[in-house]
Amino acid sequence: MRLFRLVVAAGLTILAGATAAFAAPATATSNVNLRSGPGTNYAVVGTLRTGQNVEVIECQDSWCFIEDGNRSGWASSAYLQRFNSGGPSRPQPGQPVPSDPSLNFGITIGPDGKPSINFGINQPQVQPPRPGPGPGPRPPRPPRPQPVPPPVAEACFYAEPNYRGASFCLEEGESMARLPRNWNDRIRSVEVLGGATVDICGDANFYGVCQTLESSRSRLANQLDRRISSLEVY
Repeated sequence: MRLFRLVVAAGLTILAGATAAFAAPATATSNVNLRSGPGTNYAVVGTLRTGQNVEVIECQDSWCFIEDGNRSGWASSAYLQRFNSGGPSRPQPGQPVPSDPSLNFGITIGPDGKPSINFGINQPQVQPPRPGPGPGPRPPRPPRPQPVPPPVAEACFYAEPNYRGASFCLEEGESMARLPRNWNDRIRSVEVLGGATVDICGDANFYGVCQTLESSRSRLANQLDRRISSLEVY
């Protein structure tokens, strides 16, 4: 019995110290930026589109590191919905469940008046099978409805008209006083989402010809088409 307890204790200690690898499929519930680190202060490295499937590798606070096969980065977990996954297996109805072995002993007095001591270990008792719910397989449970996140106030900027080509997105409260070289004088269409407002300007630091957008533009006006150097979303 002492050996049995020592084996159980050692097994629990090993399990407690083990670390499980975390990976789960998920889908983007809205357009969301991919960043180089877990926070809005990190650079934008890409954009997830609504309904895009990704693989969640790990999460820190409200940010998750994801991969989609071609790229990777950190995205806000508020805009990721994980697929339902199976939980730990449970005994099926009718499956016998053994009980723990136990030690027993007894003392009997024989006809000659001499005592006799008997001891042993009880074999595990098998519980009788429980009656099932009825013939046929049990119908699957309907999935629980997932909460719908509020729309994100943001804007996405495209290198081609009609929201095509390379793109990046900024959320409400983000701005670029000077666009990077690979985006300066390149934007041709703007998608405004979630009630956001966008200021676009032809020169850096919000100078030059500027325009305020409260709705999407599939093609920018001539004075700003491929002439944007700074922008702000609010």
